[in-house]
Amino acid sequence: MNDHNIGGNKPEQFKKNLIKLVGMIKKRKNAEVVLYSSFPPNNDWHYSSHSMELYAEATKQAALEAKCAYVDVYSTWMKVLQRKDQSSLLGNNINHPNDFGHWLYAQAFEAMTF
Repeated sequence: MNDHNIGGNKPEQFKKNLIKLVGMIKKRKNAEVVLYSSFPPNNDWHYSSHSMELYAEATKQAALEAKCAYVDVYSTWMKVLQRKDQSSLLGNNINHPNDFGHWLYAQAFEAMTF
């Protein structure tokens, strides 16, 4: 979420950073890694780059390149936004999910692919 803010890492650098982090975790901890995309913040949030779909795609591509699991929270969230408004998913009405938003994460994780 924070990398997409104005002045944050661009999607390509974000992807490279994720791949590097996954490699470090696998090497140092011999652990499996799950990457997941984030949801879009409130459309009115003035610090947002409003391009979370690019970061979601970068996360997906990083998971493919790093050979780890991927959870598509972004698409789950966007599907729900077709029927609900953002404030019904956000705890602070900016960039933190409420209980229902966290439930959406759980739903996305249940559909996780390896």
